[in-house]
Amino acid sequence: MSKKIENVEFLIKIEEKNRKQVSENFNKHYSKLEKFISKYEVDIDQSLKCLKEKEKSICEVQKNKFALFKEEIKKFDRILKELENRQKELKQLAIEAAIESDDYYNQKCMIMEDLMSYKIEIKTLRTKNDNISQSLKVIEDSYPKEFEFLLNDIISEKELRVMGCQNSKI
Repeated sequence: MSKKIENVEFLIKIEEKNRKQVSENFNKHYSKLEKFISKYEVDIDQSLKCLKEKEKSICEVQKNKFALFKEEIKKFDRILKELENRQKELKQLAIEAAIESDDYYNQKCMIMEDLMSYKIEIKTLRTKNDNISQSLKVIEDSYPKEFEFLLNDIISEKELRVMGCQNSKI
């Protein structure tokens, strides 16, 4: 019976040794995983900081260019209104000149030529103004989508941090 007890004791020692090895291997792998996770968390944080800085600088550049673009459109609007007012004045002069006698015929022709050149210039500026306005609309329509992307990015970053904290607590 003592032989059986010795065998059982020997088996218990072997099992204890195996359990220790398995526990040590588990602890080693667990430590490696924790180091791996913390390393990548630092890398992700640095990458996110860098991306945020780049996004901020891009937004500032776009904001400045957008403001300049709006000012340019306002200039074209002012010029267009001035030209339209001048066209009305010239049209009135042309009407008055037509009522006058033949002495004013040459003057009327000159005014009509000016009127035609203003009409052409107004048409050209109106087309250019329409193109610029459409470009502005495209830019304005794209802004909410970009900022929505930035918001989603920030929310995702917070969720990743929360998940990382919860996983490290477990």
